Amino acid sequence: MICYFDNAASTKPYDEAVELYAKLLTTEYANPSALHSFGYEAMKLVEAAKKEVTSIHDLKDFEPIFTSGATESVNLAIKGTIDKFADIRRTHIITTGIEHACVTNTCLYLEEKGASVTYLPTDSLGRIDTADLTDAINEHTKIVSVIWVNNETGIVQDIEAICRAVKAKDPGILVHLDATQGFGKIPQDLSCADLISVSAHKFHGMKGIGILYIRKGVHINGIMKGGGQQDDLRSGTINAPMIAALGKTVSMTDPVRISATMLPVRDRLYDSLTEAFGEDAVNSKIRQADYAPHILNVSFPGLKGEVILHMLEQKGIYISTSSACSSRKKKKSVLEHMGFSQERINGTIRISISEFTTFDEADCLIKELKSAVKLLKGLRG
Repeated sequence: MICYFDNAASTKPYDEAVELYAKLLTTEYANPSALHSFGYEAMKLVEAAKKEVTSIHDLKDFEPIFTSGATESVNLAIKGTIDKFADIRRTHIITTGIEHACVTNTCLYLEEKGASVTYLPTDSLGRIDTADLTDAINEHTKIVSVIWVNNETGIVQDIEAICRAVKAKDPGILVHLDATQGFGKIPQDLSCADLISVSAHKFHGMKGIGILYIRKGVHINGIMKGGGQQDDLRSGTINAPMIAALGKTVSMTDPVRISATMLPVRDRLYDSLTEAFGEDAVNSKIRQADYAPHILNVSFPGLKGEVILHMLEQKGIYISTSSACSSRKKKKSVLEHMGFSQERINGTIRISISEFTTFDEADCLIKELKSAVKLLKGLRG
């Protein structure tokens, strides 16, 4: 039996979405940009999917731009915003030190080109202070990019407070949310933001497709030049079957139901982990702050997370580790930014569930994890 606890990395797609995609590949294969009726039928699938993907998280006032995934969506949001300005040296970006690499490395790239970037500090749980955010805004600030749910620990930012703080200081500053981990899992109105990035394979869609939601009336520049598809923001032949399958995925996604399904399993895991290893072992302090319903981050100082991962893998249990290294040497990793010691980081694992994770699977994980840790501690002496 496979017990899969790496859903923050990728989820199993819904069967219905896969079946629809496979069918449309052979029935609706015309180019949606073609002028003939066959192409028009393909474009109708795209338009129908747009209605589906804006029916969630109160996004009816947003235009969805279909991309290859969250990384492209993030690049389009941040680079597309900065590209509007003739002198990049007079642009300022605000983000945090606990972003996914797609945000951090995009900001580093723009820094190299001449933009200035502020990386906000966080508290020990990974939360930013809106006072720090407000203080960081200056006359050149063009965009604030914040991760909604941290992919390593599951901490949830107060995005409404963040949006209010930015807009109170300067309504012209765009707020971008990396919503990759929270989308479809947390019942939250996201309409306070201007730009929102998501990736389908994080919520039971397929790999290779994502969305950048752009609030109607907000203008950014496209970063890929070509035939001008999708309002000239994402040129390239539109993948109607994949987009239709994404629409199907979103139609099956109910954040209220999914969150309610996952929370009891997450809480059981948390209780079992704290009972077995102590409260200090669990870095996702779900009793102290707002955390996503699907991620728990756990540390075993003195052990190696990668070794634990492979020991569990031998039992058919799949987890992930938290990266100990930064994507660029001059920037700290997420856990370093939160104040973790290197020993703690090296011994960190991430457990992430889905709506399909069962109590039996959770109990199996805890049993084998206890066994693995006991063995490793014994070997260490």
